[in-house]
Amino acid sequence: MAVRWAVVGPVLLVASLLASGCGGSGQSLPPVHGAPEDASLWQVPTDGVQKAIDALPGMAQRAIEELGVPGMAIAVVHDDQLVFAEGFGVRRLGDDQQIDPDTVFPVADLSVPVAATVVARAVEQGGVRWTDPVRSYLPEFSLAEPVASNATTIEDLFAQRSGLPDQAGVLFADLGYSDEQVIEMLHAFPLRPFRTSYHYTEVGVLAAEAAVARAKNASWAELSRQLMFVPAGMTRTWVGEGPPDGNRASPHARAGDGLAPSDREARPTELWTTARDLAQWMRVMLSAGRLGSDEVLDPEQVQNLITPRMTTNAPTSTAGRAGLYGLGVGITVDEAGRVRLSHSGGSAAGVSASVAMLPAERVGIAVLTNAEPTGAPEAIVAEFLERVETGGARRPWLEVYRSVFSGAREHPGSLPDAPPMDARPMSPLAAYTGTYHNDLYGDAQVVERDGHLVLRLGPRQREFTLEPYDGDILAVETRGEAAAGRQAVTFTVPPGRAASSFSMTYLEVAPGLGTFTRVG
Repeated sequence: MAVRWAVVGPVLLVASLLASGCGGSGQSLPPVHGAPEDASLWQVPTDGVQKAIDALPGMAQRAIEELGVPGMAIAVVHDDQLVFAEGFGVRRLGDDQQIDPDTVFPVADLSVPVAATVVARAVEQGGVRWTDPVRSYLPEFSLAEPVASNATTIEDLFAQRSGLPDQAGVLFADLGYSDEQVIEMLHAFPLRPFRTSYHYTEVGVLAAEAAVARAKNASWAELSRQLMFVPAGMTRTWVGEGPPDGNRASPHARAGDGLAPSDREARPTELWTTARDLAQWMRVMLSAGRLGSDEVLDPEQVQNLITPRMTTNAPTSTAGRAGLYGLGVGITVDEAGRVRLSHSGGSAAGVSASVAMLPAERVGIAVLTNAEPTGAPEAIVAEFLERVETGGARRPWLEVYRSVFSGAREHPGSLPDAPPMDARPMSPLAAYTGTYHNDLYGDAQVVERDGHLVLRLGPRQREFTLEPYDGDILAVETRGEAAAGRQAVTFTVPPGRAASSFSMTYLEVAPGLGTFTRVG
């Protein structure tokens, strides 16, 4: 295998000269253009991994106590071995059933890098290619611009460069539309520049999964099981269903100042897995596709997955480092000069998880929690890897991520909490009740219940209470993954008549698409 080289700067150049025994003896030196691409001047302490493992129980306990996380499971792999797997806390608040390494968690967007390996296996087998247009298998896939609709490939969607805006489709899922319906609704979103801008959306990945499954004439769940879960020994991993036994973690979402069990509904394409199973997957990734003596995935496919396609965030200074993205995998170069592969997943309805790997050291960690995003998994991952590389923790990672995630939960909305001092009276309740239609969302209903108005939206008729605010401008508190605080619902009410329409800016994924017209 050829050794590849990369220019990494003059410091490493000097180090490589000294290491080769070349000095100031006056002898002729061969040209040296850089250092091995996996080289780092910052050497990992010989006991760095073990010391980091020894600190994990304390990290987990602090996260449970300080962030209120009910429980978590953690797994660590090193040199193709599972070296740590433990559970902490409880599966459900109010119950004493403990989490263990085989407790099953829904992992939200952490499914994306796992799904990428399923596609890689499908490509390896033949019959589908990363560069195939999605519409060649999924003709119902359509974007706002015909050129993008026809040109978008499976690779584009996994690289998050289709031009779909951030989190496109999440609002539709909140309202109860199925994955298939959400995919068909993607045409409503105005596109960002195609293949030149990174915007993360899991629904784009769902479309790519659907295309690959159709190309292979199988369901995505069965394809995932056959191509990855079984070969990788992921015996407690499923798509779309939880475990057949009761060893599963219950999601917990924000309730007042704390967390409480959530009534979150599982989606048909959701990934359920365990810390022990994610360890198996990390072993495959860190061993160039191998699991022990067995090849699970072609090494070229693994390399393809972790080859950067897009810049996720540009440096903010000349000394800054860029964030990169491959096919379902985040890629960074850390402070020690090592490539780090990572991905997180989270849902406001009550789960969060994170995985990170240092390929040069063949070490990886997965942290799964049964709480909405609090920063706990990311903080534990960051502190663990810092301990691996330096032998200690130099930053208060739990505080850092607590601050980041608490700020992300703030949704100020478009309306102040208090109505204006000179607020106008609203029309009679009967003026608002009725059925309204929108070509994108379908029918919506406004009904009266116990002296209050309730707005019903989406195929599952999700209910939102409408509160008086200022005349025919009513207020609604949004919720779900796309929650945006208190929002206005503005009715058009001709004098002495029933409302003819209402508009809701919150639903305007494109101008004008948030207006509903009375039909009954």
